[in-house]
Amino acid sequence: MYLLSAFEKSLLSTIGNADRSAPDYYLISPLLINCRDDAARFDAVVTATQRAWIVKDFASGRLKSVSGLTRPSYLYARAQLEERYALLSSDGIKTLDEFLIEWRREHRRRADQSGRQDEVASHAGIDIILPTGTRLPYDLINLRGL
Repeated sequence: MYLLSAFEKSLLSTIGNADRSAPDYYLISPLLINCRDDAARFDAVVTATQRAWIVKDFASGRLKSVSGLTRPSYLYARAQLEERYALLSSDGIKTLDEFLIEWRREHRRRADQSGRQDEVASHAGIDIILPTGTRLPYDLINLRGL
């Protein structure tokens, strides 16, 4: 038997405790990577101008997902996701993948629950909060290959 990482235990708890009956369950990504306390690492790869662009474009509605980030900030976000996947066992990855597939497909969505619109249909169910405070969803293309 193998030992689960603290991250995997937390993730499995989040999955197990998800309120699948909430009216907005399929509208809000159920998983979150919070990087607000990682400003030093973020600032090492993203310039002040790029940081300002992220904040401005997000506020204006032009930046809607991780794939809309420029290369340095995109790679930072991608690395955050990859680091967390590396902490999972093969069973943990399987559980996570099954959970996210069910969320994306709106499996067992009830009539009183809102469904996602086309614009957010490609979201993977994982959001990242960058050190800028910007919350962006990963889109499916960003999860392929992990």
